[in-house]
Amino acid sequence: MPAGTKARFIARKSQSAQTRNKENNMALWRNNLAKLSTKIASYQVLSADVGTIFTNRGASGAVTFTLPAVADLPTGWWCEFFVAANQSFVIASYGSADNITTFNDLTADSITINTSAERIGFGSTFVWDGTGWLAFNHLGAETQTPTIA
Repeated sequence: MPAGTKARFIARKSQSAQTRNKENNMALWRNNLAKLSTKIASYQVLSADVGTIFTNRGASGAVTFTLPAVADLPTGWWCEFFVAANQSFVIASYGSADNITTFNDLTADSITINTSAERIGFGSTFVWDGTGWLAFNHLGAETQTPTIA
């Protein structure tokens, strides 16, 4: 073997291993990114939307998100909502089933963000616990006023 050949072979092998590690790390990182979905019109959330963060960014009118039917929904199914446009924003139970548990209401059927100066920045995480929806509301400021109905 000519002088220096072994060193070049080791360097190539090392670069190849580094490239593979970088590609593996990127794939792992990519798998941990949030699923985002922007809706500018009303939307029926599907069971396939598990783990999705929904926004209304770019909406020019009210947007209503209807939660999925729960008959075949697994316990622990979840999604999130975030208001990113100054438009009325509604999260409603499928069929108005009075099965949302949220601030001061065990049997709500919707949460509405409708006060113009208090919309942007509101968020809510919904988790199906097998009996009802647990709604964890994240206020953008202490003065935001969600309407629980």
